[in-house]
Amino acid sequence: MGAASLVVVKAKICALYFLEESVAKALKMATPQPGATASSLVDDVFYIARKVIRRSLSTGSVDGACAVLNDVASLLEHSVAAALRGWLRAPPEPLPLPPPSGAGPDLVGLLAQRLNRDVDAQRTLFLVSCSCRGHQSRNFLPPPSGDGPDLVGLLAQRLNRDVDAQRTLFLVSCVSCRGHHSRVFLPPPSRDGPDLVGLVAQRLNSDVDAQRTLFLVHMNEAESGAEWSERLAAEACAEAEPLFRSPGEREKLQSCATGLATAAAAFRAAHELALEGIKAGLKPRLHAWADFIVNPDVDPDEMEDDADALPAALEALAAAARSQLSPRALGALLHAAAAELAAAAELLLLRRHYTQESALLVERRARRLAGWAGGAGAGPREKCARLTAAAAVLAVDHVSHAVDLRRPAVGVKELLARRTDFKMEDIKRLKL
Repeated sequence: MGAASLVVVKAKICALYFLEESVAKALKMATPQPGATASSLVDDVFYIARKVIRRSLSTGSVDGACAVLNDVASLLEHSVAAALRGWLRAPPEPLPLPPPSGAGPDLVGLLAQRLNRDVDAQRTLFLVSCSCRGHQSRNFLPPPSGDGPDLVGLLAQRLNRDVDAQRTLFLVSCVSCRGHHSRVFLPPPSRDGPDLVGLVAQRLNSDVDAQRTLFLVHMNEAESGAEWSERLAAEACAEAEPLFRSPGEREKLQSCATGLATAAAAFRAAHELALEGIKAGLKPRLHAWADFIVNPDVDPDEMEDDADALPAALEALAAAARSQLSPRALGALLHAAAAELAAAAELLLLRRHYTQESALLVERRARRLAGWAGGAGAGPREKCARLTAAAAVLAVDHVSHAVDLRRPAVGVKELLARRTDFKMEDIKRLKL
């Protein structure tokens, strides 16, 4: 081995060691500052990666630069992108989307989910109360199955770590109503005791907020990592131009730079994984809103507020996402939310029956949704336009008026058949 080759090998070993240690340190310190949408992970990792690549180019050796590019690409893909993918594999609680009126959160279910994150097996948490008429309430807490953890005891231990005095925790079970959502009745604690129920809510909310913030920070880092990987590849090819003595050397370095494109794809896959997790978390609440849109029940005194409820909830979601996601991720999320909401509502339209008054209410809700979607981008606007067209057909004054309207995705006659004040003979005679 010649002296020049030995120098190149030593430089490569030193650069690789420096890069690996720096990346490992950056991964350990990947904690965001309060209010930040990203930690220092991407800045630290890609600052070191760029520095190592430029140092290899300064040696004047194309082979040395190619070796460093391969090492950088491999480390970014298998260490940084893989770490982000692992962190983003399990999404936290979804972004805040207020529920429809009357559909409150399942507090007992939420509590059980939190506790079950710390135990090996999923168990049912039974919280049963007695009514207190002039007497102190008692809690009857049945033990879990023999092989399961004592979730109630675990909850008590968690709470008792943060209170000075031991108090009774009043957690009252859900009262199951046939066909309706369960309700949770939370009696107040004793006058001289801490509000343990409030403490539970505060603790859960703080944990949710912290986990969601960290998740979204890593999601933004994955998106930035993809952009930086592609930028490093372009910079390396441009800065290496003076080193090329033949077309073969240029092709060789460009081939090695494609490894950074593979790393970019790994970062992008981690980002998509996170985005899909957020979408999945929002689906139950979106389906509840879809059911709200097509609900034929009408309260004349609340019609105006009723129509504005969904746009207000979606704007709350957009505001929360806008402050923590990139514009591209925000657009993708709102597009997916509008598509899911509109598609679910279109299907539910064909499962209800409507009077003219209730059909007009559905149309008003759909138009207000379309108005919100108009400011959210072309994708959400297009998805909501289909629902608006279907609602317009449903709300016509007479069967024959449906001919003049824009054809919705669902069948016109099928929609008209949902009207209780239209005759099937008139609907069948309609020529489209």
